[in-house]
Amino acid sequence: MPDRKHTRWMRIRLQVVVGFLVVCSAFVLVRIFNLQVRQSEWLRELSRQQYLKEITLEPMRGSIEDRNGAPLAVSVMTESVFAMPGEMQETDASARMLAEALGKDSKWSARLARKLSSRKHFTWVARRLPPRKVERVKALEIKGVHFTTESRRYYPARELAAALIGFAGDGRGLEGIELLFDGQLRGSTVFAQGLRDARGNLLYSEGVGNHGGTGGGGVTLTIDGAVQEIAERVLQKTLIESRAKNAVAIVMVPSTGELLAVANVPSFNPNTFWEFGPRLYRNRAVADCYEPGSTMKVFTMAAALAAKEIELTEKVDCKHGVYEIGAHTIHDSHRGGFGLLTADEVLKHSSNIGIAQIGQRLGRQRLFSALRRFGFGKRTGIDV
Repeated sequence: MPDRKHTRWMRIRLQVVVGFLVVCSAFVLVRIFNLQVRQSEWLRELSRQQYLKEITLEPMRGSIEDRNGAPLAVSVMTESVFAMPGEMQETDASARMLAEALGKDSKWSARLARKLSSRKHFTWVARRLPPRKVERVKALEIKGVHFTTESRRYYPARELAAALIGFAGDGRGLEGIELLFDGQLRGSTVFAQGLRDARGNLLYSEGVGNHGGTGGGGVTLTIDGAVQEIAERVLQKTLIESRAKNAVAIVMVPSTGELLAVANVPSFNPNTFWEFGPRLYRNRAVADCYEPGSTMKVFTMAAALAAKEIELTEKVDCKHGVYEIGAHTIHDSHRGGFGLLTADEVLKHSSNIGIAQIGQRLGRQRLFSALRRFGFGKRTGIDV
């Protein structure tokens, strides 16, 4: 007969094992319920993020034109070169060949070789290249080197109005009009979905490139390209003759305030803006402060005429070039100064003494109020 004690021990062990299996089964069932029901949405989104990657697609940037429709900044499609290091062999030799085709030096070649030897899945070689360089690279037929199309900003007028227009890089405005109206020029981007593999490599699904965003809107300036060119040419000549460091000119329609030209020299080529220093990017016509000088005489005279403090034919004693006001002595630039001048002759000869006396007739408060009505001390409202 079997030992009762042994039989009872076997029964206990069997019950423990069955109980353990029941507990494990219950735990598994609860876990399945949580995964399949309670956490299903969260897990579905997590898995989606593991194999889907969001791709930002930049639209074509809008153009900038002058008042006559002449293009000052446009976007053109160009090709860029990238490499997949995992597909490449002979990375040093490939880097040297690419450097030679792109006209780069040995330092650039060494940096590229290090990138190609890394564990990265993707690296840019060169972006937005001219067609001749793209053809050179394609002729090399290097395994692991690929091409893609990108939008590139191009400035057909080169240095013309460069400080005013500014420039853009990587689809974004960085200076001038390009920066000021960046939101309008850039347009709306589109976020498309692309598949990626277990290593994180991006696999563009077929048709992703067709989902472009809304193209950027254009900007039309009041600038006249012909007037701008004349202004810059005259300024450049003046700069050389006067041996000045820089020169500025603004051409305006007096009745409307429209700007026909905003010229700064020396200028720079925005197509290769990285080759120039920030000093040349500065639009001195609106960024720099300067003394208005003798232009203030016109406004002082206008205020006096409006207040009927003087008539154009009335004569003013210009004291032959020396006039004391308190502790200060005013002189005229003309040798020997002037005697009696009519009001219009005071302006014609730009007499400091004559206009000072006319200003005194107005007094501080009336002169200040008149200048404020002309807009001095207020924002001009110009967009730049």
